[in-house]
Amino acid sequence: MSDDGKDYIWVDKNVEAVSDKLKSRMEVGFKKYGCTTERTDLDLKQWLTHLSEELLDSSVYLERIMQELKPKKDISNKSIELFYKEYDGESMYDFYRDVSEATVAEYNPLINEIPLDEDGFPKGKFTVTFRWDNE
Repeated sequence: MSDDGKDYIWVDKNVEAVSDKLKSRMEVGFKKYGCTTERTDLDLKQWLTHLSEELLDSSVYLERIMQELKPKKDISNKSIELFYKEYDGESMYDFYRDVSEATVAEYNPLINEIPLDEDGFPKGKFTVTFRWDNE
């Protein structure tokens, strides 16, 4: 029997799951705020502001999920040039730093396009050519 004294026969497990979640959220909200949504200290505009903030949060969650569901680019037959730079004389001192930064997503977002294996290592191979040209 439910809290309202009525006997419900749950025929939809999804409705039952939502009902359980609502009850749980009610308990969390009461512990956090010390009141229910039956409070009378907020006017309609304040309630709408709360709703707007919740909907904005849900939009962020939705966007995050949509980004994850976006089809990944098929790069199986493609090469990605992660780094190209010509050095001369003194600029050679930057070479080691530049090469190491070319493999870090913070400095080079292209690195995120490389598929990873089940252990998190890049699939495929990296090709490095280090050549000196006489001017």
